[in-house]
Amino acid sequence: MNRYFSVDLGADSGRCIAGTLENGKLVMEELHRFPTRYVLLGGSLRWNIYRFYEEILAGLRKYAATYGKELYSIGVLRDDIADSTCVNRGVRIIAPAVHDTASAALAIPAKGDDFAYISSGTWSIFGTELDEPVLDRTASDLNISNSGGALGKSLFLKNVMGLWILQQSKRCWNKAKPDLGYDTIMAMAEKAPPFFAFIDPDAPDFFNPR
Repeated sequence: MNRYFSVDLGADSGRCIAGTLENGKLVMEELHRFPTRYVLLGGSLRWNIYRFYEEILAGLRKYAATYGKELYSIGVLRDDIADSTCVNRGVRIIAPAVHDTASAALAIPAKGDDFAYISSGTWSIFGTELDEPVLDRTASDLNISNSGGALGKSLFLKNVMGLWILQQSKRCWNKAKPDLGYDTIMAMAEKAPPFFAFIDPDAPDFFNPR
């Protein structure tokens, strides 16, 4: 059975995944998950890419410990990484579908061309797949973007606020309560009085917090 190794990096956490194709369906197993913490540089929040490197190595080691050295494909694997993670050098190197949004769009189990989708995470993205980008003034005025898609397609996308506010709230709450998890937060939210307060999730105050 061919196994694939992939890495998904989000604003809240990253994860290393082993995937297989079984009877035409993608079956995934999460091998390693880690928080994607930020560093403040020049007044902006930046990803600590060197820490990501160490976490991805940890994910590869867990793969090797679980399944052995054989790995069918991965994005990039240098010889020194192969040696340190006990994964064979002879794996196939593949490229993802342009970026994570394009990969998500490619995996949508839709039939035909007349469909729209939402990819929800730290940011939520509403969109559809087109043969050509839309470059008129209306799209510009509505702040709808064009992005590269897989197999020559163009993605017509509208970005809106997703789970960023919740993720950053949890990060602050965890300073006082390190064990506070999303399950507890969701349970508390369900018990809270409905419509107690309203916020504008697109307010500038929620972007690039200090």
